[in-house]
Amino acid sequence: MQANTVTSTPQLLSDLHRLGRRQRVRAGWRWLQRTLWMAATAALLIQLAGRRWPLAQLTQWTLFPFALWLLVIFFYTLLRRRTAMQTARQVDAELGLKEQLATALELTQAAPNALDDVSTILVEKQRVHASSVAQQITNAQLPLPFLRKPLLAAGVCLLAIMALRLLPNPMDQVLAERAAIAQAAQEQAARMETLRQEVANSMQLPPAEKEELLRQLDELAQQLRANQGDREDALAEFSKLAEALRQKVDPAAASHQQALDALAAQLQALAQNQPNNNSPQDGAEALQQLAASLAELTPEGQTELAQALAQLANEAGQSGQSDLAQTLSALAQAVQQGDAATAASAAQSAAEQLAQSQAALSTQAALQQTLDQVQSARQALAQSGQAPQSGRAAGQSGQGQQGQQTGQQGQGQQGQGQANSQQGQGQASGQQGQNRGQGAGQGGGGSQASSAPPSTSSGRPNRLPGATDAMSSNAEDQLYVPWERQPTNGVELFIPGQDTGQGQSQVNTQKDPLPGAAAPGRIPYQQVYQQYRDAANQNMEQSEIPPGLRDYVRDYFSQLEP
Repeated sequence: MQANTVTSTPQLLSDLHRLGRRQRVRAGWRWLQRTLWMAATAALLIQLAGRRWPLAQLTQWTLFPFALWLLVIFFYTLLRRRTAMQTARQVDAELGLKEQLATALELTQAAPNALDDVSTILVEKQRVHASSVAQQITNAQLPLPFLRKPLLAAGVCLLAIMALRLLPNPMDQVLAERAAIAQAAQEQAARMETLRQEVANSMQLPPAEKEELLRQLDELAQQLRANQGDREDALAEFSKLAEALRQKVDPAAASHQQALDALAAQLQALAQNQPNNNSPQDGAEALQQLAASLAELTPEGQTELAQALAQLANEAGQSGQSDLAQTLSALAQAVQQGDAATAASAAQSAAEQLAQSQAALSTQAALQQTLDQVQSARQALAQSGQAPQSGRAAGQSGQGQQGQQTGQQGQGQQGQGQANSQQGQGQASGQQGQNRGQGAGQGGGGSQASSAPPSTSSGRPNRLPGATDAMSSNAEDQLYVPWERQPTNGVELFIPGQDTGQGQSQVNTQKDPLPGAAAPGRIPYQQVYQQYRDAANQNMEQSEIPPGLRDYVRDYFSQLEP
């Protein structure tokens, strides 16, 4: 009897441990079904959010709640252990064993000397019977339950997720655009690094100017590489650098360079040299030769040379080279007086000034080239990720722009003709629309504006095309593209000459000139460009605007950017 006791007790405990593992699996299975709807609901909310906002890797984010849910259920099942008594009572209750397993386990844990001989025999028989019953219990008798209501709720969420995955997502185009912008930003960053290398190897820029430009290009390249598809941010960085370069670039540098080359060619012609490449170096050599040949010239030759140099000084002054015009004027005076020493000194000063002017223009050329490449890179980035227009839409757009430019050119020509035919008459009855300010400015000067705008015959309207009625209802809110006057240094030039009496003078008079028409104040569009662009971006963020139309708005402000 003692041997049976020793045998039945470990066997009962082993069977209870086996049944306990089965019960943990069943408990985890129940929690799996009861909480599946939570993971499905979270995934459904992520899918809905992915259709409202652009979310990268939407599929991975959708699967994340399910992965997290499985981990939680797994560790809950693994760590939630049950005692042998809890397992015995649960199995007894579920299989209707009338607490046979729980009673046997309780009697097993009782003290041996607490029972008499008869009771001990009965207890042992009960243990043997309970152990036999436990061994006969299989997993089929403890099946995995299915909970209909939780599974139905989860199934509805899963079907909704599958439907959202199959339907086209409008944010996919936005994500593709961002990816294209990020790729374009990387390409333009590499382009800026190449441009930086070119600037570093350039000998045309002063050291301080070069160092500052290299720093700005480095910052731009780093910001472009860190860009994750934000077009506005990238364009703002380009605009910042372009504006810094634009403030250093002289718009008249190209015309000054042409005037300087023409001046060098004329100096070579005066020195009777064969023009090589019309470079300022050749012009400086020609100046030295002219000063050295002064002693060999007759008085008539000196007079002719002085007049030619005075004419060159006049041309240099008109082209904006005031310092060079002064030195050429001094050289002309020295040649006129026949002073060889003064002429040689003036020629040396003119040669130095010619070299300085060429160095400044070379710097301007390098800055302009850098600005052109920055603007080209900015334009390429602005157009990246945009869907091409259809042929019909593009044709209609082109026809509309052509018609608008034609109408503006016709109005500009009409306004100019009226202004020329009515000198001093500011209030022209036939002049309307955009050329009203110009007619008033060319007339009697009655305009109240601080500076009247130029003609818009180039096809660019004075009023900002994107202005709404609310923003342009008042006359003082009208916008225009300001006329840029070339800066001067305020130095007055004296160009000596001779009065031959052969010139003609013409005086035009006008009786009773009419006062100019009172024109409303106008605002340069650069002052309100940022305000208009921010308002457009805010409206696009708060409104349901298709991505294709947003590209049109971005292109519009990109082309208008001052």
